[in-house]
Amino acid sequence: MPTERGPQSFWFGVATVSLIAVLEIASSSMVIMAVPFIAHSFHTDAYHISWALAGYFAAGALALLSSDWLVAFFGGSRTLLGAALVFAAASLLCAPAPNLACFVLFSVMQGLTGALFGPLVQTQLLEGVIPARRGPVMAIYALGAIVGSGFGLVLGGYLAAMSWRWIFYIDAAIGLAWSLIYWRFIPPTRRWSQANTLIDFRGLGLFALTLTAIFFGLSISPSLFGWIAVAAGAILLFAFLARTRRSAMPLLALHLLKRRAFSAGSLLTACVGFSLSGSALLLSLFFQGPLGYTSIHAGITLAVRFIGSLIAMPLMGLLSGRVGARKLLSTGLLASSAALFVVSTLNPGSGTNHVFWSLLLLGASINLLFIPLTTVTYDRIASEDIGAAATLLNISRMLGGACAVLLMMSFVSHHNPAGRSFTEAFQGSAWLLVLCLPLLLLFGRRRLPSSSPTSAD
Repeated sequence: MPTERGPQSFWFGVATVSLIAVLEIASSSMVIMAVPFIAHSFHTDAYHISWALAGYFAAGALALLSSDWLVAFFGGSRTLLGAALVFAAASLLCAPAPNLACFVLFSVMQGLTGALFGPLVQTQLLEGVIPARRGPVMAIYALGAIVGSGFGLVLGGYLAAMSWRWIFYIDAAIGLAWSLIYWRFIPPTRRWSQANTLIDFRGLGLFALTLTAIFFGLSISPSLFGWIAVAAGAILLFAFLARTRRSAMPLLALHLLKRRAFSAGSLLTACVGFSLSGSALLLSLFFQGPLGYTSIHAGITLAVRFIGSLIAMPLMGLLSGRVGARKLLSTGLLASSAALFVVSTLNPGSGTNHVFWSLLLLGASINLLFIPLTTVTYDRIASEDIGAAATLLNISRMLGGACAVLLMMSFVSHHNPAGRSFTEAFQGSAWLLVLCLPLLLLFGRRRLPSSSPTSAD
């Protein structure tokens, strides 16, 4: 965790630890902007490149199950440092990939390590931190995610126009540089009890089969065989959950789902991951396809979303501690769904103002949703359970994102890509967020802690 030797040391530690997660987020944004160019390089289409993105998410979800064991065995700092080094190596392999198969394989390697950044960083940021500081810490984490996503879109647009391979070379260089800084300045965290260093390898294998069946089925949907594979995956999922519940060394802390707020937050996180991850990929393809933008123009334009997120940050600071969690979350859900409906109205004849205000509203609404959702889901979670809670939430987010990538790309590819398929996909994402509103009844009426870093000191 960040050192508590003083306010400056504490916030330096928070920023340093958060940086590797920001790199992973920025890298995802850059790759999303480069999808058309990667597809052209491998003589295929965006639908097949989406397999690499879905494989990244699926591999990440699988890796997250072993994160607790890795932390128990090696310690949080060593695990995070090792994951960063392997991520850099995988990026270095992705850059010169000669064909689609190698690119998907190396993307899966990236996912196996990049996905660990989320829970490991959140654990180090929140574990042992007093509740009054959790809000400010998560606000800084969210700010880094916003800046990283926006910067990644702009840089990705420029690099894609030059050569998409530079995206992965840059990932490797920054990953190595961060590893040196982290090793030099951040003190190591303790390892857990040796009693926690066992892992259920059979359960891990069962979960791998579950993901393989589900995502293979989604990748070939809407065929009958595809839905049969999805059904088989659902059966395997129930078997995995039953084994985890009975296991003496469970891979998931299912007892946390007995808390109404946490279970609702986990499901809502999956739905938000589905809507927003799928929409991010569709926006890149929509602007570079039907709307006719160049990659550079599309990257700069799509970065407007994150200007909206930055504008919404002070508003969240004013509302935190004054407005109940339900009201903030309901506002975020409704605003995000409304923004997606507005985005669905974009067409090749849309003017600059239409595009600008649509994306600005989408970015602001996402921020109104992300911070209260994250903070209220962790509410009343004990410090010793923060790591397990972060694992569950990140698995929910990544599985939602993987399903979105495959389903939305399958839908767009099997319909007219230049017609209403993008519009219908955006509208479907918006309706999903509307349908999540009843979940807010499971949250309490408590107010969020203040999100001002100054007040925390």
